[in-house]
Amino acid sequence: MYGIPEEILNDLEDLVQDLIMAAEAIERFLCPFCHRATVHRLFRENGDGSYDEVGLKCRKCKKIL
Repeated sequence: MYGIPEEILNDLEDLVQDLIMAAEAIERFLCPFCHRATVHRLFRENGDGSYDEVGLKCRKCKKIL
């Protein structure tokens, strides 16, 4: 395809997949409102003592994502 060796195309495809996975991981830690890395997971305790994750919350601006 366009004279590009297949090994280079495979390496580029792997790089793009790694970048997408990295962006998704970073997205969970950066607040979209204040753009700080202060996002943490918010949990709720059930009556039986177990916990459920209910969302993400920024510690700086106090907004629930």
